[in-house]
Amino acid sequence: MPPAALTVVFLLAATLLAECNNEPFTEAGLAVLCTLSQNQKSLAAEVAAAVTNRATKLEQVQKLKSKLPLMQLETTKYPLAVPVLTTLLTAIETDLSNNLKTFGTSGVKATAANTYAAGRVDEFVALIKQTAHDGTESNTCIKAASGSTITPSKFNGCTTPTFDKEIPGVAATAKAAEQKLPTNAEMKHSSGTSCKITQDDGGGLTGGTNNINLNLLDGFYAHTAGAAWSTPPITTAAKSQTLNKAKTAAAGIQQALTEYPATIPTSEETLAAMISDGALETKMRSSIQQVKQLETEIPAGELENSLTSVFGKKEPNGSRPFTLMLHKLVYEIKSKAAAEQVTFFELTEEQTVQIFQKKLRDLTTAAAKETTLECPSPPNHDADCKGLQTADKCDENPKCSWHKTVKDGEANCKFNATKAEKSGVPETQPQTGGTETTTEKCKGKEQKDCKDGCNWDGKECKDSSFLLNKKFALSVVSAAFVALLF
Repeated sequence: MPPAALTVVFLLAATLLAECNNEPFTEAGLAVLCTLSQNQKSLAAEVAAAVTNRATKLEQVQKLKSKLPLMQLETTKYPLAVPVLTTLLTAIETDLSNNLKTFGTSGVKATAANTYAAGRVDEFVALIKQTAHDGTESNTCIKAASGSTITPSKFNGCTTPTFDKEIPGVAATAKAAEQKLPTNAEMKHSSGTSCKITQDDGGGLTGGTNNINLNLLDGFYAHTAGAAWSTPPITTAAKSQTLNKAKTAAAGIQQALTEYPATIPTSEETLAAMISDGALETKMRSSIQQVKQLETEIPAGELENSLTSVFGKKEPNGSRPFTLMLHKLVYEIKSKAAAEQVTFFELTEEQTVQIFQKKLRDLTTAAAKETTLECPSPPNHDADCKGLQTADKCDENPKCSWHKTVKDGEANCKFNATKAEKSGVPETQPQTGGTETTTEKCKGKEQKDCKDGCNWDGKECKDSSFLLNKKFALSVVSAAFVALLF
């Protein structure tokens, strides 16, 4: 045969090989899909773990917050510590609640979208895998990566998982969001093996003249009847609504999954660690700023000085005087069985409330006793005047007047309020602390005239001695009431 003729034959053969019919899918390409399926299904396990984690930490925050009133009573040496912790824990509590809400909406949608997509992937791969013809490379739709027998372990990702697992982290979700898919070149093997699914004319599944356009995995594999594989049937995620929604939903919850909050304190060591936790620095600086009512934010480099002013200087082991004070607290808890010694952090919520209420009652009682002001009894003007038996003696007195005519049994010398006022004799004197007495001197006065022994209480003019006692008593137990506000 002439050389020119041989050249034409070789070119024709090459063309036929390039556009051969019924090409198989590659084992490696299908394995990539199974890896994606495994990550898509594992996303549900990561969301489940995150929900459990957040719910547990939310309970821990609420339990610690229930101890704050008692903590306030026990650490009055550090009056700003509990308010700062309260503000910090409230911020953490808000973040946890919002995080759980995210999983209740976006998390559920991402789980549903990715689990559904994984199911579609599994069915697509299962269809191809069932055509495996081990020991030969003919009459199959899957070409082994090595030799003529496929490796079953490469398809493990396409098996049904155990959906009750919880996997902490975000690794699977990140992979689901990345959504690595095999390309057209990675999915196609070069030689034909009589795979009816990829038959060029589209009649492989029906026979005869009923040629069809075949769409699998919601358009990821889209074969147009009559087109050879040289027209790529393997598309991208954008062409498959199922894959595209799964990818977008996974990307939408990545940030929420990475926001694992710090350990919530359950001991002196963990409380000290939380106070100095760098991950909470922004929240801590904001909390101190709010409590101290600072106009400007605390600079990052000055946070430790602020922490020292609130909780005491940090020890080499991380503890602080405030946390050590709590560490030393031990309470005797009595039960029907016996009395036991319980530390502050071991207290249950019920025990905490009981101890707080008792301490508050004791403190209030002690404050009431300490703030009672012993004042002289008010003068008995009537008795003073009644004891004067003559007109001269009676009229000489700056507050008495003699009455010539009186009823039987009445004294002639009686108290004269008008004379007493002109003489500068006070009508009453301050009463014993704890009893409010509104005198004629203070009663009815406007705020601008409420002075000289009187004080304005916000509504009316009252005896200053009463207000003094009241304010002093309240100041003694203010720590307890401040704690209750949180």
